[in-house]
Amino acid sequence: CSCPVKPFEQCPHGVGSSLSSMLKPFTQAFIDDVAWDQEAPLHISADAVGLLNPVDNCARSSENWVATPCKAQVRANCHFWHWKTVEERVPPAYQDQGLFWWTAQQWTWLLRPNMEMIAKVEQVKASFEWEARRPILGIHVRHGDSCMGSEGGRTGRKCEDLEVYMKGAEQMEQYGFKSIFLATDDLTVAHAARDKYPQFYWLIGNPTASQNRNTDGGWNHRFEQMAFESGEKNMDLQTEFREVLLDIHLLADTDGFVGKFTSNVDRIAYALNYGQRGCAVPFISLDAYWCNDYAMEIGKTVQGAKFAC
Repeated sequence: CSCPVKPFEQCPHGVGSSLSSMLKPFTQAFIDDVAWDQEAPLHISADAVGLLNPVDNCARSSENWVATPCKAQVRANCHFWHWKTVEERVPPAYQDQGLFWWTAQQWTWLLRPNMEMIAKVEQVKASFEWEARRPILGIHVRHGDSCMGSEGGRTGRKCEDLEVYMKGAEQMEQYGFKSIFLATDDLTVAHAARDKYPQFYWLIGNPTASQNRNTDGGWNHRFEQMAFESGEKNMDLQTEFREVLLDIHLLADTDGFVGKFTSNVDRIAYALNYGQRGCAVPFISLDAYWCNDYAMEIGKTVQGAKFAC
């Protein structure tokens, strides 16, 4: 609290991509042993989206600072880190643990929920009778702007129906899952789950802002356009951030996972799952291998194509 800590403002993209933009500067701050703070795009505070602030409130205020300066901080500008090649993606002390392990530790710390988010997670779990439904298979079906034909070449994503994901679920039958938690931004997928697959016990929450938006053709517009470029018609980014983080926390507490690692949310949720429990749960990624190198085209699909990770 003796000096200012300028927060890193996450890059203005989809929620998963915005969150992922923190990893490189956070790693550098850890290596340099300097203070780190962050906020969501549009200068929305971490607390407002359901996360603990990385620094004490007194270090975030510009009033009554003592003259003692902070040690040098990492660059807080998102564009400095976008498409930036870094020499060390894992701190030297943890090189032997590997990138996945380090990423899992980052998410476990960066995504610590505040009291409001903890209460919301527990409320949803109670409504599902979560513990009684274990083992739970988590499935994330991402539609939204991934269903725009122009997005597939850039992100490696392919818009596919629930049936494709259920083929993955069938391959997980050996683990004896008692229920399926479904996270999706498409309300038609949520309805199809119980209608087409009544043999499974589904854990599906109330309609979200993204689901309601996508019923009106939201998948025909890039997320950035709806969040940052539409002026007064911009979506409520704070609400959407909280809802995505809620899904991430729930997916991170499932006992198995089916999704697509072209999705930032899926890579985050699976790494967070590992970081919190210390072991890897069974998973099937339907389209790509796990990766972490923000905005760099090092991601690889199962067909061998590259995508920006």
